[in-house]
Amino acid sequence: MYGLLNIGSLFFGLVAWIIPVVFLITKKFSKNNSLVGIFVSLICVIISMLMQMIYTKFLVDINDWSAVMDTQGSLIFASSVLLIVAIALNGLVLRKSIRNNLE
Repeated sequence: MYGLLNIGSLFFGLVAWIIPVVFLITKKFSKNNSLVGIFVSLICVIISMLMQMIYTKFLVDINDWSAVMDTQGSLIFASSVLLIVAIALNGLVLRKSIRNNLE
């Protein structure tokens, strides 16, 4: 069961990026829809990171210290990339939403 946390984390991370990309490709959308999309995208980032924390806690609970030490560097890097890209994409969606409402 705990192995599924990594797959779930990857899934929610991809959803967090796909939602703003869909809004960026769409020609017209309302400001309310874009705000909901941004909110859902950031919630997906949070869920993805939570799954990784739960998996790390599982590794600690079973005393698999070598796995913890081997994966923490790449986990921090991947989480940072996920968060930075999601924030950037959602910022672009917010900017596009504001521009569309001004026109």
